[in-house]
Amino acid sequence: MIKKHQILESAVENLRNQCQRIRVEVCPQFNWDCDGLIEISGIQFRCEIKQYVKSSHIPSIINQCKRDGTNLLVAEYISRTSMDRLVEQDINVLDTSGNCFIEITDRLFIHITGNKKILSEKEKGMNFKISGIKVLFSILTLEDEQIPSIRNLASKSGSSNGTVKHVIDVLESNGYIFSSGKNKFIKDRERLLEDWVSLFNRSQRSALQIGRASWIISNKEWQKVSLPEGMIWGGDPGAYLMNGYMTPAEFCIYTELPVREIVKTKAMVPNKEGDIIFYQKFWEGKLSELGSAILFYADLINQNNSRCLEAARIIRDERLTYTK
Repeated sequence: MIKKHQILESAVENLRNQCQRIRVEVCPQFNWDCDGLIEISGIQFRCEIKQYVKSSHIPSIINQCKRDGTNLLVAEYISRTSMDRLVEQDINVLDTSGNCFIEITDRLFIHITGNKKILSEKEKGMNFKISGIKVLFSILTLEDEQIPSIRNLASKSGSSNGTVKHVIDVLESNGYIFSSGKNKFIKDRERLLEDWVSLFNRSQRSALQIGRASWIISNKEWQKVSLPEGMIWGGDPGAYLMNGYMTPAEFCIYTELPVREIVKTKAMVPNKEGDIIFYQKFWEGKLSELGSAILFYADLINQNNSRCLEAARIIRDERLTYTK
């Protein structure tokens, strides 16, 4: 509760600084029957407080807020996309960076966007390039909690020993892993997964895009297509092959081959305006079942619509058991 109270105090302070003519107060704690109570211009708001607002969790957050009668979600940071989805469901939002959308019909309207999260020095260290992303992905696909030696992890991820050591040092300083004797272990897989997904989608996905293609058959016949060795389905079709939940609407392929090789399928042709996206494969060897689940989860989160977020939630609950 201490952490939640700190989030609430920080969010309220930033809102006060930006809206100096509006009275914003935290109600006395003995009155709380929820995470927090605040008053804005004399209007009381019941608060649901979260440290992280993850895209995959938005459906459950919406249900929780509506069930509990919460009329303000407060968090450390809420992305513009996540904020828009919450506002669409009539949920007021406020974060510690000062971004907010708060509306009470005919009484109050505050809309502030564009404030970026202020990163600590430790958080700045997590802004890895693609080599670091590969190391993080390799760690996430480990079947147990113990981190292998730097040399073994470098071989597994296709990265240099120096890159691996840097990533391990940053992870340890940020509390994702810990040391016990001479060994290191994963401490917080869930947070590492969500932060890897966010980092991958935000800063490296576009760098891995190497081309596009168009269908020359109906995309409804995609399952009849035999991809060349060295290519795998990602996104919607990858997720469908994993659990059969969602009929694919968007298509992407991960490849270690040139995009032009897709003509061998007699189903697609390279086209820079096409709707099939090709990404450079960034892992070593064959992707494990756990690795596939993580990859497809990230792809679905990136699309950020209710259909894909629900499919991502199912993969997380069924395949990424450490995030339950």
